[in-house]
Amino acid sequence: PMEAAASPLVLGAITAIIREGAIDAAGSQEITRKISAASLEKLRDEFSGYKFVVQALLVPTSSSDSEGFSMSSSAAWEPSKDMTFNVKWEGKDYIVVVSVVAISI
Repeated sequence: PMEAAASPLVLGAITAIIREGAIDAAGSQEITRKISAASLEKLRDEFSGYKFVVQALLVPTSSSDSEGFSMSSSAAWEPSKDMTFNVKWEGKDYIVVVSVVAISI
């Protein structure tokens, strides 16, 4: 399935861009833009016949928050051809979630 093959590509895009430490609002916008663009490029290079929509979310972690981070998403597509999935990366200071929608063309 695509998700199993695509997840390492997206994780590679994240780890090539994200750095630990404080990031201000402008910096987080730039980082999420770069992660989305790099993930999209890798997906396009690997999988033909799909149009992709990629969205990155950067969430700061808090050492005082013992609850952690939870995210859920859902989408309705033609299940035999289209799909959506999330790729999650966790670091000391940030959690990155990349949502991918793949639409068969």
